[in-house]
Amino acid sequence: MNKKIFMVVKALVVLIMVLAVVLQGMIMFTDGDIAASGALEGYFKLAYISLGIAVALALIFALAQIFNYTRKQFMVMAVSIVVLGLLAIISNSFASGTNLPQNFMQEQALTVDSARFIGASLIFTYILVALAILSIFVTFIVNLFK
Repeated sequence: MNKKIFMVVKALVVLIMVLAVVLQGMIMFTDGDIAASGALEGYFKLAYISLGIAVALALIFALAQIFNYTRKQFMVMAVSIVVLGLLAIISNSFASGTNLPQNFMQEQALTVDSARFIGASLIFTYILVALAILSIFVTFIVNLFK
């Protein structure tokens, strides 16, 4: 089974490479402005297709691994997701959306909701960084007493 997956992925990579070479040839032989001729549209479409394939494969393999987990591993993952959700709720409750100067919000066309979302995202990041630093210190202290 792994060999079949490898062959399919290899064929897909070769196909994308051939398409990229063809698109490069089209651009090399385009006269005038490349952006105005629309020759770059093929590159963008190829990039979107490649990104879509990568995201789909990442999701498929992640879901396949989830089904291989034991019940204990699945519960640890579920608790982690719940804790992240709680941290998101806590950070959203601390964000006010009114801590930015009004002239800045008007220049950037920010609403109070978008400013609150930005504030909540920053608070969420700060909490995660603090927890990471705390876990490093705890690990260091535990290793001192071993």
